[in-house]
Amino acid sequence: MGRGAGNPGHFRSGVIRAGSGGGPRNSGERRTAVTLLQSGKPNVARAAEAALLGTAADVHQFVTTGRFEAKHHDDRERVGN
Repeated sequence: MGRGAGNPGHFRSGVIRAGSGGGPRNSGERRTAVTLLQSGKPNVARAAEAALLGTAADVHQFVTTGRFEAKHHDDRERVGN
């Protein structure tokens, strides 16, 4: 059974299911990362994808600080700086 691009478990680099691995905290962080992958600007989406392909610690780092750094880069590119 194939997965469509609109399926939240299907990303550019393969199939990832939100909430896989980690404990309850990481499950929520993975959901946050999935949401940002699907709705974020290019740098945020790339950082979210990299985190989701990594460890629970990678997801935690992205959700707590990395997403803000990536958003800053997206904002700077948007205004041309």
